[in-house]
Amino acid sequence: NIVLHAATNTEVERVTWFNLSESSGVRRLAVDLRGPWHKKGASVLRFDVGPVKHIVVGEHEDRLRLSVEFRAGAVAKEIDPVLVRGAQGFNLTIPLAVRLAP
Repeated sequence: NIVLHAATNTEVERVTWFNLSESSGVRRLAVDLRGPWHKKGASVLRFDVGPVKHIVVGEHEDRLRLSVEFRAGAVAKEIDPVLVRGAQGFNLTIPLAVRLAP
């Protein structure tokens, strides 16, 4: 599993997501933190290894969007993550398409 942790300064009331896929096979998951959020830090987080290629953070008037792009074959075509909210953020658990050897 991949666990995406987003730290916030207050509880996130509403989180939504949807799957994005391209004909090239690129898989993305868009995660929206609903409300007037303001990001701190970089807009793009790149990863040299692992199932996540990069995360792009976009600030919008009514939401903060995290666009997570996965490496080829890392996740299923339709991703159904598990959301666990906390007082200062949330965890989103995303199953991998294959089980990796330890």
